Amino acid sequence: MKDWIEVSALQYIPGYLTYKAQIQDKVNASEDKRIPVWVATAAGKRPGLLIDEKNQEAIVFFPNSPDSNNGEVLMVERTTISKLEMTPSAFLKCLQKFGKDLVIREKIVATKVQQL
Repeated sequence: MKDWIEVSALQYIPGYLTYKAQIQDKVNASEDKRIPVWVATAAGKRPGLLIDEKNQEAIVFFPNSPDSNNGEVLMVERTTISKLEMTPSAFLKCLQKFGKDLVIREKIVATKVQQL
């Protein structure tokens, strides 16, 4: 019965899978282990969440703004990544505000790196 209801909902409710995933995240809350990063691209730096690193490559999720539940996943070179000193939840809140405070936080990280 549950499966039939979900199939029916998928046909008539736009964005049902997004809503379902958001509810499941809130019900089954767990610590977000992704790392906020800047990724250097030809067009400039792009904010993302580091998912995994292996050898010389990394998998990064690039959330959309302001809907950070949607986005794209790309494999990039590790040398193009700059890690940010902020929690994933704070990072996503900045994206929901169309990137407000991201540049300021990146400068703080750059200053700390220069002091080392």
